[in-house]
Amino acid sequence: MKEIDEMDIFYYFDVLAYRIKKSRNKETEKVAYIDELDFL
Repeated sequence: MKEIDEMDIFYYFDVLAYRIKKSRNKETEKVAYIDELDFL
């Protein structure tokens, strides 16, 4: 796992929040969450 600075963490949460907000479907949220974990 590479080192992550603060801006990367803020970006990660921004993308995650955006994806969850965008999708109302719980299953889609779960998939988006797993995809974002892969980003790390």
